[in-house]
Amino acid sequence: VESLVLAGAGTALGILIASLALSAVPSLALGDLPPSATIHMNARAAAIAGFAGVTVAVLVALVIAVQSSRAAVFSMIRDSARTVEGRGQGVRAALVFAEVALALVLLVSAGLLARSFWSLSRVDPGFRTDRLLASSVAMPGTRYPTPESRQAFVAEALDRIRALPGVERTAAVNRLPLAGSNVLVHVEIEGQPQTEGPVSMDRRVVTDAYFSTLGIPLHSGRAFISGDRADAAERVAIVNEAVTRRFWPGGNALDKRLRLMGRNGPGPWLRVVGVVGDVRHHGLDQPAQPEVYVPYAQAAVESMVFVAQTHGDPLQLAQPVRQSLQELDPLLPVRQETPAGLLDASIAEPRIRALLFNGFGLAALLLSALGIYGVVAYAVERRTREIGVRVALGARRADILSLVMRQGMRIVIGGAAAGLAAAALATRALRGLLFGVPAFDPLTFAGVTGMLLLVAVLAILIPALRAMRLDPTVALRTD
Repeated sequence: VESLVLAGAGTALGILIASLALSAVPSLALGDLPPSATIHMNARAAAIAGFAGVTVAVLVALVIAVQSSRAAVFSMIRDSARTVEGRGQGVRAALVFAEVALALVLLVSAGLLARSFWSLSRVDPGFRTDRLLASSVAMPGTRYPTPESRQAFVAEALDRIRALPGVERTAAVNRLPLAGSNVLVHVEIEGQPQTEGPVSMDRRVVTDAYFSTLGIPLHSGRAFISGDRADAAERVAIVNEAVTRRFWPGGNALDKRLRLMGRNGPGPWLRVVGVVGDVRHHGLDQPAQPEVYVPYAQAAVESMVFVAQTHGDPLQLAQPVRQSLQELDPLLPVRQETPAGLLDASIAEPRIRALLFNGFGLAALLLSALGIYGVVAYAVERRTREIGVRVALGARRADILSLVMRQGMRIVIGGAAAGLAAAALATRALRGLLFGVPAFDPLTFAGVTGMLLLVAVLAILIPALRAMRLDPTVALRTD
C-alpha cells in the first residue's frame, strides 16, 4: 500500500510535468508544424504512463516484500546493524549501479549529439541567409509557351521587386539552396574523355545579380552580365570550386569549355567565365557538389525563385513582393519563405535529436543522483549506532566522512566503469547521426563522466555530512 501511494503520487506528478512539457513542442519548429498548433496529452497516453508507473512500483514492492517475508526474525535481531550489508543492501546497490551505468550511456549519447549539432550549426553554407526573402513562381507552358515570354515576365518581376522601398538587391534562381530540390545533369568537358562514365553536375539557372544578392564569393573571372544572351556569339557558364578541384586540379578553370547533355543530345559549348565559392545545396552535413551555373537568358526555365535582399526584416516585404508578382499575373500562385528559415529547417532534425537525448540524459542523471542519495542516506541511518560507537572509540569526523564517501563512491565508480564500456558499444549506432565528432570522442566521454562523478559526490556528501555531525551519545541510544 505504501508503495502504491508513493508510485501513484509520483506518476501523477510525472504526467503533469509531461503535459506541461508537451505544450512547448510547437515552439521547437518541427518541420511544417505551425506555432499555433496545440499538442496535449490525451487520456490514452496518460493511462499508459500511469499503468507503467504503477506496474513498476508493484513489481519492486513485491520483490522487497518477498525478501522481507523470508528473513529470519531472530537473525535480524541478533545481527542488528550488520544486516545493512546483507542481501537488501546488495539489491539496492545493484539498482544504483545499473542507474549510474544507464545514465552514463544516455549522457554520452546526448553529449555526442549536442557536439554534433554544435559543429553542424557552425558550418558555412556558402551563402548569406540574413535579410533575404524568397518568392517562388511557376510559369506554366500554356500561359508562357516561349522562352521570350518567360524572360519578359522574369525581367519585369525583377524590376518591380527592385523598385519596392526597402529592397536592396534582387535576383532569381531556379533552385534555392537547401530547398531540397536540385537538378542533376550530365556534362561533357572538352579535352577530358569520359572513361569512367558520364560526368554529372548540379545545374543552376540564375540571373545577373544572383551571386552578389546571396553573397556567394566570386573567386576568379566575372559574373554574368546583360550581354550573356542566347543569341550571343558564345554562350557562357560559371562553375564552383568543386568543379575546379575535380576536373582542373591545376586551379585554372577560366576559358575552359563544357556542354550540358540534354534529352535531345548535347547542348552548345559553354565557356567558363567565372569561378565562385562552393554552396552546400544538399545540406550542411553534405560536401559541396560540382555545380555549373548558366544565365537565365540562355535557359529560360519555367520555375524561378525571386530572391530579394532587404534593408530590414524580410518578412515585412512579403506582402508587397507577392502583390508585385500577382499584379503581373493574378493567376500565378506565389510561395514565400526565407533562406534563413530553410537553413534552420535543414538542421531541425539534429536539433530535436540533441534536445531529446539531452532531456533523457538529464532525467537519468537526476534519477541516479536521487538513487545514490537514497541508498547512502538509508545506509547511514541503519549504521547510526555503529557510527556512534566509532566516534566514542576515538574516530575523527574526517574518518566518518571518508567511510561514508568510500561506501557510496565504490558503487558509483563501478557503475561508471560499466557505463563507459556500454557507451563505447552503444554509440557505434550513432555514427550515421554524427557530424564533425567521432563516435568515441575522448572529450565527451571524459566530460560526461566527470559531470556524473561530481553529481554523485554531491549526492553522497549530504548524508555523509549528516553522519559526520552525529552526537555519539544520541547515536548509541538509537534502536
